[in-house]
Amino acid sequence: MPSSSSSSSDGSDSDSDEEEKPNEKRKKAQESDKVSKKAKKAKQEVISSDSDSESDSDSSEEDAKEKKKKKKDKKKKAKEKDKKDKKGKKKKKDKKGKKKKKKKKTL
Repeated sequence: MPSSSSSSSDGSDSDSDEEEKPNEKRKKAQESDKVSKKAKKAKQEVISSDSDSESDSDSSEEDAKEKKKKKKDKKKKAKEKDKKDKKGKKKKKDKKGKKKKKKKKTL
């Protein structure tokens, strides 16, 4: 009997060793899958960034031109607005170049 009990314990030990090995294999497989997925994502990002950079260079030139036009338009509008505002607000000057004082009306 003792030999059978020892053999059963030996059998259980071998079973536990066999159970650990498949678990380790699964873990290694999962880790390798994760690594391969990360590598694929990185490749896709590199490819997409390369294609984006090509299209960005074309669009960036167009964007720069549009920005310059917008800046010029804003400056023109601001100058025109300033001219309009100044027309009504300019104070009259004497022949000598001095500002005229406004006369107060008395009732």
